Amino acid sequence: MSDISTIFDGVVTNMATLLPSHSLLPNPYIIEDNPDTVLRKGYGVGVGSGQNTKRIINSKHSVLRNIIITITRQTFAKDFDKTKRDTAVKLLLEDHAVLVKDAWNISNFGTGAMRFFYDSDGGIDFVRLEDGFKFIKIETTFQVEYLEDI
Repeated sequence: MSDISTIFDGVVTNMATLLPSHSLLPNPYIIEDNPDTVLRKGYGVGVGSGQNTKRIINSKHSVLRNIIITITRQTFAKDFDKTKRDTAVKLLLEDHAVLVKDAWNISNFGTGAMRFFYDSDGGIDFVRLEDGFKFIKIETTFQVEYLEDI
């Protein structure tokens, strides 16, 4: 198994530890395709683009790849209920803070990760479903650097 597979498995395992009351989203790439029961408190781990860093270490090349972690929560807010909506937003931000705070601990992400760090996030957004906006999400991009055989 390559290092990225080990790292991916480590991220998924670590998410279950960091957010134990959340469920794993079956489709982390199209959030709207997941069932409502999972979107209430969910997380998904997706693999994004990668780039060759053009560094060779011990006959292996270094790769920098994006790992996108999406966290979702249900919002019970009616159209003009700012208090309930703000509560859901703050809960989602707390989930996000737990995730970012733990990112420095690369030992949780598999032995192949040389570096694993928070890069950016897309802010709070609504999950657009046919029957309205019942869920909110935050997509966070982490970058992992690892080695692959040449």
